[in-house]
Amino acid sequence: MPRCKHCKDKFTAKYFLQKFCLNKDECIKAFVEETKKQKEVKEKKEWAKEKKERKEAALTYSEWLNLFQTVFNTYIRLRDSKDGCISCGTTKNVQYAAGHFFTVGGFPNVRFDEDNVHKQCNRYCNMENSGNIHNYRPRLIEKIGQQRFDELEFRARNKPLKLSIPEIKEKITEYKQKIKQLKDAIN
Repeated sequence: MPRCKHCKDKFTAKYFLQKFCLNKDECIKAFVEETKKQKEVKEKKEWAKEKKERKEAALTYSEWLNLFQTVFNTYIRLRDSKDGCISCGTTKNVQYAAGHFFTVGGFPNVRFDEDNVHKQCNRYCNMENSGNIHNYRPRLIEKIGQQRFDELEFRARNKPLKLSIPEIKEKITEYKQKIKQLKDAIN
């Protein structure tokens, strides 16, 4: 026999998964209150889901790209977390960015290419020295090899990239999963 969730007395259940005895006014009140709370929680979840869907529907193409860029950059910084800066090699405790060898503005087709983006100290190499490219190149070739570098160069100059919003959403999901796997591997 189950016990009433409110008064703790044993009772014979009339309904499947009944949690309250419903024999006393106070138990009935407790049942009504819990039902209201459950309904409120359900409505809040439904509203949160609807609000998220509305927000996503209102995003522009460039906002989707920026959202993907944020997730992608997080993945790159996490992937290279044990490496130093790709340009200067520093391992100091500084803020790091996801530095692009071929710039986003000049070569948008390799914006999300993992061979093109690596951990870089944000202030010195990425911002003050515009990517510190003269040091980036030899270290990049050392890291990924001459063949992959040549292929990256070819993709940067010849292969246009135009992702649709559904493809961007798919990539965001893919990289969030990669981030989760990296975090699990680190911990």
